[in-house]
Amino acid sequence: YYPDGIGLLKNECYQTSMKISHGASGGPVLKDHWVVGVNSTGMDVEEGEVPVSFITPIKLIEDLVVPSDHGDVTMRYIIENGGIHSDR
Repeated sequence: YYPDGIGLLKNECYQTSMKISHGASGGPVLKDHWVVGVNSTGMDVEEGEVPVSFITPIKLIEDLVVPSDHGDVTMRYIIENGGIHSDR
């Protein structure tokens, strides 16, 4: 856990051993069927080495505005209305 981020990632984040492939940044991270965060970044490692990646907690993107069929809404609105089951 890095409360102030690490390296170029300046927000709160968690280090994981998940392999995050190129293009997967921003994708959901699930734990027990709950969205707990989003993929932030991964590091290239040699074949056979344990992957190193970082995720951003879901609570940090709750104010992110996204387009919907009903106009722009926040992630918080989507979570509160059952569109995403979040462990915030």
